[in-house]
Amino acid sequence: MTGFVENEVEIPYIELLTKAPCADLVTDFHCVTGWSVLNVEWRGIPTRYLMDIAKPRGDYVMAVGIDGYITNLPLNALFEETTIIAYAMNGKILPREHGFPLRLIVPSRYGWKSAKYLSELIIMDSNEPGYWESFGYHDNGDPWLEERFNESDPVTIKRRVSS
Repeated sequence: MTGFVENEVEIPYIELLTKAPCADLVTDFHCVTGWSVLNVEWRGIPTRYLMDIAKPRGDYVMAVGIDGYITNLPLNALFEETTIIAYAMNGKILPREHGFPLRLIVPSRYGWKSAKYLSELIIMDSNEPGYWESFGYHDNGDPWLEERFNESDPVTIKRRVSS
């Protein structure tokens, strides 16, 4: 965890598996396109554990994947008890197609916020759009509020008018 933090945190993968606290989570996974997978079993590290060490000073976070994918979130999403950095899924080490070696899991948001191949969490003092957000997807992405698109974004408005 880097950026606007009191303490930068870098934990080697093997230590995440062997020394960090472990959380087991069963949750549904919702895609912005309308499908869901129910009762996915995840195992990982609570993000609150990292937050306690890093002591963030900003209000937003950018999740960065090894593949260059980025997605933004309000910092409070990392304080949720159900948000973890997963290394296992359904009783097995996280498969490559689901984000091996690590995946941010944010059950309170649509799936695009659960960044695969997680390599870094950057705490920011101001909001910046991630990959999908730069195309008009919502910054928060709450599935219960159906926050799919940023309705005030000119790109989203143009796309909706022309379709």
